[in-house]
Amino acid sequence: MIFKIVPQTINHSLLDTVSARDIHSELESGKDYSSWIKARIEQVGFIEGQDYIRVPQTNEGVPIGVQQRIEYFVTLDMAAVMCLIERTPKGHQLIKQLVSHLHSSDLINLFDLLDNLDVKDLPVDRFVYVAKEEFSGRYKVGISKHPEERVQQLNVGNPEHLILVHAYLATEQGNLSEKLAHIALADKHLRSEWFDKDADLSLLPSYVEEK
Repeated sequence: MIFKIVPQTINHSLLDTVSARDIHSELESGKDYSSWIKARIEQVGFIEGQDYIRVPQTNEGVPIGVQQRIEYFVTLDMAAVMCLIERTPKGHQLIKQLVSHLHSSDLINLFDLLDNLDVKDLPVDRFVYVAKEEFSGRYKVGISKHPEERVQQLNVGNPEHLILVHAYLATEQGNLSEKLAHIALADKHLRSEWFDKDADLSLLPSYVEEK
């Protein structure tokens, strides 16, 4: 894990957190840290005391009157969203390191946090879909305006017949919704958009298990 995990008490619970300053450094965004963290909090609507805490640092040897430095410690799901919305290869690389420390409840929180993002440059009428091969049971997770038609198109060239088993409306961050679905199922990833038959689809929003 590239980030140092720091247990902190947030909302009366002891949670694993990481330093937002460390995230900023690893992302190599090139932006001023203070402006960057405040902009990210406002953009997503992160809540102090729920998603992060601010901790004053003791400045030994610093002259009286010099402003005390404030460190932000963020929950792992907040850290993951911060990496996602950078939309850079470095951000995607970092989130792969975070995902192994996330619990299923953290993944659900991630979907909820993405719903709050205020970015309008992506279409909203798209769906993250899950198609299943009838015999192997493998899953393909993608994004499309018309999932049923997309699966029909895939069946033209796919060796096995695919059936649509799940679809849900993507957030305004459509591509990030798909990326997050891939992260949720990462432990069963095979290649590209394909996942093993044992992938836990219950980690995806609104999924109802097949009877």
